[in-house]
Amino acid sequence: MSESALADFHPLLDVLHAIDVGITILELDGTVKLWNGFMSHNSGFPAEDAIGKSIYDLFPKIDKPWFERKIKQTCVLKIQAFVTWEQRPYVLFFRNKRPITGQTEFMYQNATFIPLSDIRGDITQVALVIYDATQAAAARHELEDAKSQLELMGTLDNDTLFHDPASFQDILEVERQRAQRSDLPLTVAHFKFTNAQEIIEEHGTDAWAAYMQDIATALKQGLRTTDIMARPDVDELAAILVSTDKEKSKVFAQRVAGTIKNYPTTSFGVQLKAKLHSVPTDQSAYEWWPTLHEQWR
Repeated sequence: MSESALADFHPLLDVLHAIDVGITILELDGTVKLWNGFMSHNSGFPAEDAIGKSIYDLFPKIDKPWFERKIKQTCVLKIQAFVTWEQRPYVLFFRNKRPITGQTEFMYQNATFIPLSDIRGDITQVALVIYDATQAAAARHELEDAKSQLELMGTLDNDTLFHDPASFQDILEVERQRAQRSDLPLTVAHFKFTNAQEIIEEHGTDAWAAYMQDIATALKQGLRTTDIMARPDVDELAAILVSTDKEKSKVFAQRVAGTIKNYPTTSFGVQLKAKLHSVPTDQSAYEWWPTLHEQWR
């Protein structure tokens, strides 16, 4: 390459390494030939450590059969192949480093496989271009979660105006999926009025309904905007505590218990027990909650 050509090529290299898009060139067997700054920054592998290595060794958790099919498709058809985050959350696992969308562990990606030919027109390499789609994915997830919760707002318990048993499980599943994506804790604070049936038998269902209505009104004054209250059964209350572990949930449980205990009523005294449940994010709420609910009763 002439000195003039080299002079023209250097600015292109600067742009290649500074651009906010991942670009790597691969041999057809996956060997890395080019690795730009975006790839170095997000993968943790500097170019000198990545070039000459197999992409499958650098990313041992890569879906190798799928990745090889994409390369083959690109080479055979000699056209670009596109992958969106909706189809596959990421092609190469990069940790999410954006503070605004830090709820997700990994970087959502859109990607393009581009066939590269030699001077004879034979496809000998493939360029992989990776775009950070985390912000768009996070916004979509938030919108979907908001829609789900709006759909559930009409299913409320008549006395407390807290969520009824069915919508409680629906919302718990929505929050479980969100917690699974964000890797943040999720806790259910569960309260049971152990002498509710005795009170109902002595004072009637109307008196109990009025009491629950008053208690709900009192509790709402101390709730955070993220606290989701429900009435799983006639003698129970529950709260879904988002991004809250069991230790921090104790403060909430004590506050609820104190409100109920100190509520001014001369009609009857109530007995209350409470339990905190860490929600397993790898199990559907529709399976986990009914089993736990039955065991605790």
